[in-house]
Amino acid sequence: MPAQMELQSLVVRPIEPEEEHRWNQLMDEHHYLGFRKLVGESIKYVAELNDQWVALLGWGTAAFKCGSRDEWIGWSREQQWRRLIFLTNNSRYPNKNKIQTFQNKAA
Repeated sequence: MPAQMELQSLVVRPIEPEEEHRWNQLMDEHHYLGFRKLVGESIKYVAELNDQWVALLGWGTAAFKCGSRDEWIGWSREQQWRRLIFLTNNSRYPNKNKIQTFQNKAA
């Protein structure tokens, strides 16, 4: 596990438009599913440690239907229609061991 001081300098932020190609390329190289265009509204994040990219995260629109989620939430059909906009889906998060710079920092 990295030292606490080292993790205090970890920054997680949305990528800039000019970084999207790099994010897509790294995701394609290091995620077991490769890169796929995120469906619906989405946002891409990068985690940086000492100015090095150590993790990539992709968030997208939540699936309209997900049986286990819907059962766990216990919402009615009407509630689902009104509240689905408050959910998101973690679309991509590559395995920390696949990118050398992760060094077990993206647990």
